[in-house]
Order: sequence, then C-alpha cells, then structure tokens
Amino acid sequence: HLKSVERMSEADEPLSAVLLQLRAVEKEIAAIEKILLRHRATTAVAELMQKGDPAAADEVLSCVDEALKRD
Repeated sequence: HLKSVERMSEADEPLSAVLLQLRAVEKEIAAIEKILLRHRATTAVAELMQKGDPAAADEVLSCVDEALKRD
C-alpha cells in the first residue's frame, strides 16, 4: 500500500484518495505492531515464568494490556 501512496502522489491523484490510502497503510502498520508486541510479550512471559519470576511476567502482561488499549 505504501508504494500505492507514492504512485498516487506522483500521479496527482485527489488528496482525499491519497489520504484514504495512507490510512490503510497506518492500519496495516498498527496490525503488524500488535502481532509483534504479542509475540515478544509471549516470549518474555514464558522466559520470566521459567526463571520463577511471576511478578515480572504480570508486569509485562499489564504493560501489553495498556499498550493495546491505546488503540
């Protein structure tokens, strides 16, 4: 989608169409961020639980919950 925005801009497409395409790019990035965050958090929590640190694991989960609520 990002290349589409570039092509649309170069082709002098209407601003509303370019902005709509930019919003689609933003949504894709946000979805990828969530996937990465969940994956990293899952890995971190598993490692902390193996180390016997459930309090730190809970802290990670709380931080992830807060980050996901902002969306």
